[in-house]
Amino acid sequence: MTQKRPATIIRTLRRSESIPEELARFRYQVTVIDRGLTDLPGADHQHRVVEDRLDALSQFQVAYQEGKIVGCVRGTYARDLEIGDPLIKLYGVDRVSERERLSSSLSTQLMVTADRRGMILAARLVTALYRQSTRDGMDWDFLDCNLELEPFFHRFGYRRFLGVIDRPGFGKVVSMVLPAVDRERMEALRSPFLPHTPDREQHYEQIVCAS
Repeated sequence: MTQKRPATIIRTLRRSESIPEELARFRYQVTVIDRGLTDLPGADHQHRVVEDRLDALSQFQVAYQEGKIVGCVRGTYARDLEIGDPLIKLYGVDRVSERERLSSSLSTQLMVTADRRGMILAARLVTALYRQSTRDGMDWDFLDCNLELEPFFHRFGYRRFLGVIDRPGFGKVVSMVLPAVDRERMEALRSPFLPHTPDREQHYEQIVCAS
């Protein structure tokens, strides 16, 4: 008889001056130790934690199993960043209209433990982040991912935006954008986001993206 896996609970951590040390250590384990990203911005090799300036401006969706963190993802709202912020430029948010920028989020640091790297937990985390950010008025979401993960995000509704870019500490990644309230696109793709898609109009102004 197959043993049932303990339940995984996802909790929202809202903006705070500091993140729990457990989360900072989890991020170090996954990014630096497991993936070998030794040049990752915010990696403190002496204390074996990953923390950076965006943490205090962001919300997190954190997955717990039996009281231990097994996954997380971070969401930051562009309205909380300066126009000249390096991440605004990296993701191309400086190229969009003011209206689009003020309703845009940046999704970063999606990660799960090595034994949970099937797509189920990752899907639960990005869906939880999507639900919270659209409730907060976000109509667009920007992210980057490894090339092999592009089909995963495309299934949710993300589209290529800037193409392949070189992100410091990560290497070559694909820049993508999500028209978060484009219900017609969500329906066409049968996106897992569809049950949570708000009933408001998607305004396309300066954002141009590939299918």
